[in-house]
Amino acid sequence: MTRLKREDYYMKIAELTALRGTCKKLQVGCVLVDSSTHRIVSVGYNSSHKGQPHCIDEDCLIVNNHCIRTLHAEQAAVLNLERKYEKLICYTTHNPCINCFKILAGANIKTIYFLNDYIDKERDILNSSLRIFIGQFEYSDERIENMKIELLEREDA
Repeated sequence: MTRLKREDYYMKIAELTALRGTCKKLQVGCVLVDSSTHRIVSVGYNSSHKGQPHCIDEDCLIVNNHCIRTLHAEQAAVLNLERKYEKLICYTTHNPCINCFKILAGANIKTIYFLNDYIDKERDILNSSLRIFIGQFEYSDERIENMKIELLEREDA
């Protein structure tokens, strides 16, 4: 028996975390890991603000083809941090948008791994000066890669 690699473990947790998301348009999960201790320090998923209706209850609130009702997974993960860390790694189901990228950069995220790409030219322009590593994740272990977690991803919401 071979031991599961940390990176595969973290990304699969991001996929599981996404299942808590309440937006009908897209479920996203994010895991933040302290690079010095290799410990998970925070997780987040997209959902409405505390006490507010969720998309699964009252539909998405769409402006410019984006649901504005929800707090993004990366934003939630940073808000859930208990303290400031020197260097963090982000494992997220989707490549962050520009706003989430700026928040992650401000929280000392130095590396971002994502499963599903999201094209954002503004993020890429900003990152040309910040130089945070952003890379598409590939599972190294077929056992976990083939464990399917179905994320909700509908364009009609």
